Amino acid sequence: MTTECDRLLRDGASPGQYCPPTAKVRLMSDNRREQHSGSWLGLVLRDVQFWVPVAVLVAGLLVLRWIS
Repeated sequence: MTTECDRLLRDGASPGQYCPPTAKVRLMSDNRREQHSGSWLGLVLRDVQFWVPVAVLVAGLLVLRWIS
């Protein structure tokens, strides 16, 4: 059974066209979320977006201590 969304996607739908998810599509199961939540500390510690502000903060504190 071909739906309108299947036809649009097959024919090269533009990004502006939206097809709502159907019952057979699972976006993200709760099981996957639970698997990743166990290692959130590891994800944070490997994330550059965490370490850059930490480095800027430490550098700023060192500069403040140096000028005082």
